[in-house]
Amino acid sequence: MNEREAVRVVEHWLELAGAVQERMTADPALTLLQAVEQVRTELGLAVGTDPLGNYITGNNLALHTMAQEIPNTQGTTL
Repeated sequence: MNEREAVRVVEHWLELAGAVQERMTADPALTLLQAVEQVRTELGLAVGTDPLGNYITGNNLALHTMAQEIPNTQGTTL
């Protein structure tokens, strides 16, 4: 991943974090895990995928693939 791609991924991560925060603000009874699960479900990500995971430096291929696919899902889902 080059620097430009990494910046784009970080920007999308911030959008995902914002989406999680919005859900928790809208429903204070939600836990962090429940809010993350809602975002994950809305994006159609595989069960167990953590949209807030470290997919830049981690060795998790599933998270790295998800990070590449986020731009295709955002704008229509979030």
